[in-house]
Amino acid sequence: MKPVTRPRPELVSIDELDQAIVNLAARINAETYELLVLIRQFDERAECRSGPWPRPLPESRSRAA
Repeated sequence: MKPVTRPRPELVSIDELDQAIVNLAARINAETYELLVLIRQFDERAECRSGPWPRPLPESRSRAA
């Protein structure tokens, strides 16, 4: 992702600010989707190697009566 250069706020019109917000929100949404896709792929591959994740906690061997 490339860095965004931000002009001084007093030189930007309200319409330009509006468009910048819309564009940033769209990029955040797209990148969040990509992150979720990668997490799903990771989870699917990790499950194939070591069983379901998260694994259930082992039961305690000493139970109180």
